Amino acid sequence: MTVVNFRAGPIRSVPYFARLFAFISASQPYRVMFFLLAILSGDTGWIGDMVD
Repeated sequence: MTVVNFRAGPIRSVPYFARLFAFISASQPYRVMFFLLAILSGDTGWIGDMVD
């Protein structure tokens, strides 16, 4: 059971996050732009203040 869970976990989680990211980027492109800029700058603290 441990091997099955270990194999099914990444396989199911990666497409889920990929679809979630695609959905967010299609519906709210400006948030994705700010999120990518925060990743490149290395600080995500100002994003929470901006979104709120």
